[in-house]
Amino acid sequence: MDDTRLEWLGSVLEAGLNIKSETYLKFLSEDRHEDRIDDFLNARLKTGSDKVTTNIFFYAVSDKVTKQREVEYFEEEEIIEEVTTPVENEDASEGLDKVPSTDQQTEKDENGENSGDAPEEPAPKKFRQVRKTRMEDFIDIETNLFLSCGHSDEIMQLLSLTQSRNNARSARNTPIFYLSHFNSSNPTAIPQPSDVSECSREMPKYLEFGTMTANSLQVLENLLGNVYEPLFSKPTSEIPGQFKDELISGLAKFVTHMRRTIVQLDNETRLEVPSNLSNINPTSPFSNSQK
Repeated sequence: MDDTRLEWLGSVLEAGLNIKSETYLKFLSEDRHEDRIDDFLNARLKTGSDKVTTNIFFYAVSDKVTKQREVEYFEEEEIIEEVTTPVENEDASEGLDKVPSTDQQTEKDENGENSGDAPEEPAPKKFRQVRKTRMEDFIDIETNLFLSCGHSDEIMQLLSLTQSRNNARSARNTPIFYLSHFNSSNPTAIPQPSDVSECSREMPKYLEFGTMTANSLQVLENLLGNVYEPLFSKPTSEIPGQFKDELISGLAKFVTHMRRTIVQLDNETRLEVPSNLSNINPTSPFSNSQK
């Protein structure tokens, strides 16, 4: 990776989306992602029109995947010692010397063992540890990184408040990392710094970036109502007096409308027509509710 801007992007994505560097490197090598990011940083990325795209979005999805791995284990095996038998001598004279005498023969019992000898105890078994391998299934968490150039339908769905409510029920809310040129009407190419440390100082001068969740409307309401509205209301505000009251009034109305919308969506407010209504005009749009 020769571009220090891509190295900087990898570090902020690791912090913002909690992904590993291996996931980011794999992402760059697939589907021309590195070229698209380079085009965005150089202000020449276009999607379906002649207008330059000034926003890109990243999000990560983690899934459980069943994989196999080789596992080593040890197993005990019995050591079997080979029993050596004496080699028969072809010399007849030596064979005659080995023939027992009559007296010795009479001392043997019916089983052919010497009556005076004690029974031999079996030798203890010996074991050894043998290293073996086997294939074993295991559950691994696989994370994939995705890129959206501009406000695609998928990104708009992830940022919708309705999607956020559904995700809250399923305990899943996908964080989204965004990059946006400050000058959206006329974006300019970002020069490549000499190292990542310089990138950390220079990139915020050209780009707005951060992480947001699917509940984007709630985030915007908190930002306007708890940050900008109190900030503009301060006596030390730099806003000229003739515009200050009008700006604060308009901002307060906008925040109020957002809060009302959030409450309605969160509570799923609906108007239902009772099924037992009588004397409904056949031409009324509510007449179809009885059918």
